Amino acid sequence: MDSGDVESSGAVDFVPDTNPVAESGGAVESNNSAEAIPAEDMHFHSSNITRVDSSEYFDKPEDRERKKKEEQKRMRVEAKRIVKEERRRKKQEARSAMPQKEHVPMSSKKKKILIASFAAFLLFGSGAGLVYMYNTYWKPKEPVVLSEEERQEALNSVASYYSDETDAKIAKDANKIYEYLGEKYEAYEDEEIRLACLYRKLELLGEIDGFAEKLLDDAKKADEIDQSINSAGWLKKLYSILGDEKNVAKYEGIIQERAKNMEDDSNGEG
Repeated sequence: MDSGDVESSGAVDFVPDTNPVAESGGAVESNNSAEAIPAEDMHFHSSNITRVDSSEYFDKPEDRERKKKEEQKRMRVEAKRIVKEERRRKKQEARSAMPQKEHVPMSSKKKKILIASFAAFLLFGSGAGLVYMYNTYWKPKEPVVLSEEERQEALNSVASYYSDETDAKIAKDANKIYEYLGEKYEAYEDEEIRLACLYRKLELLGEIDGFAEKLLDDAKKADEIDQSINSAGWLKKLYSILGDEKNVAKYEGIIQERAKNMEDDSNGEG
């Protein structure tokens, strides 16, 4: 038997196809292929291979906690935004549902009534207001006429005010004393009573810390009424406490001038 003969019980030798229909890049036909595979289906890339992300296995516990908190914060912010948007929407719906008032122009008759009412208010209202202002603030005050007995009683009450109290008590009640004698001063128009109030305030509070500046106006008022060595002496003392050497020198000169005038007057009378 020749080697090319095929026995019915023997194996068939494989003979490759030496005549491919297409060259590289085309479809390849083969006697051993079940079907032709198009060239466009015969490509792949390593990037197409699905890989399992195992990065989570390397996360630190603190990183996972941070991510969790960030997610919770994001959810809270989103929830607030949704609620806010819902409120805005409901308000807009409520405004839209409200009936819109139609503008009705004022009639000429109504305008005339309004103008007349306003004019009447200005005329009579202002008149009443002027009367009130005059009686309350502008009307000259009628002088309070005191009998000699009442006048002497007022002078004695001022002179004896806090006379039996200790220096500690006076210092404690300094503000109260200042206010009381100030009110007493305003209550009378009699210059002698007013001067007594000013001097009593200076006598009680002149040595208390922090009162020199407040008492300066009182000393000036006393000097306007009295113009004596005593009033100039209080001004000199207060300016000295305040460290105003210029005014200290000024009132020292005034004291000397007034003393000289008193001496001249006494000599003239002799």
